[in-house]
Amino acid sequence: MKRLLYILLVVFLFLSLGVRAQEERKKELLRELAESPGDTTRLNILYELSVVTKYQPLVRVYYLDQLIKEADKQKNDFFKCQVYLNRIFMAYNSLDAPALHYWFSLLEPLTRKNNYYDLQFQGKRCVIDFFQLSGEYEKEERESKLLLYEAEKAGSVIGMVVAIQSLGNAYIVTYRDEEALAAYEKAYALSCKIGNPALTLEIIHSVTEVVQKIKDYPKWLKYIKLEESCINESIRHSKVNFSLPSCILMMYIHYMAYYTTVGDIDMAKYYYQLADNTYHMLPEAALYREYYARASSDYLRKSGQYEKALAQVDTLMRLFHPVSALNYNTAFEERAEILHLMGRDAEALDLLKVAKKRRDSLQIELLNTQTEQVKSIHDVYLLQQEKDRNYRYLQVIIISFLVVSIITITVFIIYTYRARRKLEHDEAEMRKMAYEVELANSAKERFLSNISTSISQPLDMVVESSLFLVSEQQIEDKQRVAISEVINKTSSDLMRLINDILDLSRLEAGMMRFVLSDVEVFSLIQDVVAGNSIESGRKINIVCPQSVLFWSHIDGTRLLNVFNNLFAIVIPGKELQVSIEVNGEETELMIKVHGTLLASQGLSQDMIIRNEINRMIINHFEGVYESRIETQTPYIYFTVRGYLTSFDQS
Repeated sequence: MKRLLYILLVVFLFLSLGVRAQEERKKELLRELAESPGDTTRLNILYELSVVTKYQPLVRVYYLDQLIKEADKQKNDFFKCQVYLNRIFMAYNSLDAPALHYWFSLLEPLTRKNNYYDLQFQGKRCVIDFFQLSGEYEKEERESKLLLYEAEKAGSVIGMVVAIQSLGNAYIVTYRDEEALAAYEKAYALSCKIGNPALTLEIIHSVTEVVQKIKDYPKWLKYIKLEESCINESIRHSKVNFSLPSCILMMYIHYMAYYTTVGDIDMAKYYYQLADNTYHMLPEAALYREYYARASSDYLRKSGQYEKALAQVDTLMRLFHPVSALNYNTAFEERAEILHLMGRDAEALDLLKVAKKRRDSLQIELLNTQTEQVKSIHDVYLLQQEKDRNYRYLQVIIISFLVVSIITITVFIIYTYRARRKLEHDEAEMRKMAYEVELANSAKERFLSNISTSISQPLDMVVESSLFLVSEQQIEDKQRVAISEVINKTSSDLMRLINDILDLSRLEAGMMRFVLSDVEVFSLIQDVVAGNSIESGRKINIVCPQSVLFWSHIDGTRLLNVFNNLFAIVIPGKELQVSIEVNGEETELMIKVHGTLLASQGLSQDMIIRNEINRMIINHFEGVYESRIETQTPYIYFTVRGYLTSFDQS
């Protein structure tokens, strides 16, 4: 009992730490994504985010959509194929056949073009396994063999493994258990060469189901121990590229099923408790509901816990009813058996009668389906032979006509394709322009609303103060002076705001006039720093290269206004710090200003306008101007292009 409690505590701590680690990793990836350059680093981060959020479908779809946009932008076909394959897996797990075929139709041509056979074969395996749901077992077997042939031809070991798995699935559903076991064991041997523990564990799960079905108990226990060994080996060598808690749950379920079957109820109870606690603590437990319900119902029935066993059988029936009539009927029979053990023989007998009729009907239907499929294949083969004979007879007569037709059709297709592409491109451009216009109008409306408030309030203050001064009320001299100062200051602020709005309008319209000259930037900065220090009485720390000059062909007055905007207003309680560096080619100044109010969040409208004016002026002269507020100490970063000289050269 103590050992069981210890194991459960360890599993609980492991799951808690795993979830916490996953959330921390997600936050870390989001930080890295914000700072990542536009290269494959960004693609890798987005892909890892899609993996971390695999149990949050909507979030995962969001990151997969972002990944495919970035892959399109970088023209990276490999990550596009990864997105298509993951969408196939999601459609397969949710039994969404249309989505599955849609994503595979995108994956297949791209993987063939780039020889990404491993990705192509994994996607094809999901398509093949879907044939079981429609009862196309002959087609499933035929397509599996074709996939195996293609994988062997391409030399893809992963392709061979998944093809043999699909073939084993086809054998299972057509009651060829020995052939299925041979196929799975071959797949297991191949998977050991790949070094992919997740794939190896998936195959072991398939093997355990077969050996359980054919009652080969020694081999059953052997593969469960191999499963445990694979998990431990992966942990020991840090090769856990799969959901470890899920695999531990499956291992407990397999042990529980084995000991239940061989009659060791004590050991079965031990692993049932482990599996039950792990299942209820596992975030993705819904994916393993069938395995858990099947094994636990068998254990609960044999241990005399009939009510709980009935609940698990009801779960199986709900799961199988929409997807598998055969499995649903098997669960139906299990319910009848449990009712019999509970002494409710009348109910059990009624259920058994219904189940027997259903089983006979399903077997007849299966045989009819397979017969029809064989007939269909044979008919297709005969039609193909007839078609080949007719083609050979007519080939000489119609060869010239075909050549002309092909050339004509090719020209028409090329013309149509180009026209369609042009129309799509024009349509996309129009939509983009319409969207940009809509955004611009919305931004304009917000801007005008905010500006009207920013102008009307100080204007009202000036008018009210002026009317108060000219009124007949007696006003003391001190009060009159204070009101006059308020009017002067408000008027100055209002005029500055209006001038800023006019400058912003000229910049946006491209009508701003610039007077260009060679300006020594270090001296200009020193003058601005000195002026602001004297005016505000604050010390401004500046760090810049010594004994050198940096010249830029720029409008010195506009650049001076940029520095004044940055240095004039300081965040309360902060010290203004300016650091200047020169890039390796000595062609660009990199300037960081810490402590300026323009680098803070929640700026007023006039501050936003100043920032925008600064950005547009710097951008006009091929520089970069950014407000980096996401860092621990927000700052303004901008660059000025030019060239570096020493004092002697100057």
